[in-house]
Amino acid sequence: MQTRNWSYVQLGPAHTNHNHLPFNHLNKSAFKYKFFSYMGVGFALPFIAIGWQWYKPGGYKASTA
Repeated sequence: MQTRNWSYVQLGPAHTNHNHLPFNHLNKSAFKYKFFSYMGVGFALPFIAIGWQWYKPGGYKASTA
């Protein structure tokens, strides 16, 4: 049985593209604004959903007077 000798050239070219982030992080103030907006919405969304479930008509805390 013959073993195969694979070199890196045979496997394909090296990965040289290092732009794997979907945004530009070089502009610090824009990055800060987008980062905290994204994280803030992600953190607040469960609380918004709970509030909606509680106070919607027929919800948990809806007045039953």
